[in-house]
Amino acid sequence: MVWLTERLSISVPDVVAVMIRARADRAGWSVSTWIANAARAQAENERLIAEGLAASKEWEAEHGAFTEEELAQADTELLAAGVLREELGRAAR
Repeated sequence: MVWLTERLSISVPDVVAVMIRARADRAGWSVSTWIANAARAQAENERLIAEGLAASKEWEAEHGAFTEEELAQADTELLAAGVLREELGRAAR
């Protein structure tokens, strides 16, 4: 498959540029390849989150709202699986 490319010019803070270059070097990729992969991964994460939220709303429409206990249990399981950072979990609030 042939990918068409488009040149973009972006501005990032100095510390972010250092981080990008370091991670691209570590991966053995160009900065462009690293940024393209990071953007693709972010888009996929956003798609999965949107699908999960839609599924949650559908479930709640059929069964009623999740209880605080159910939400806290979900946070606990997501934290244990390494999917959720503690500062973002409902249980940490």
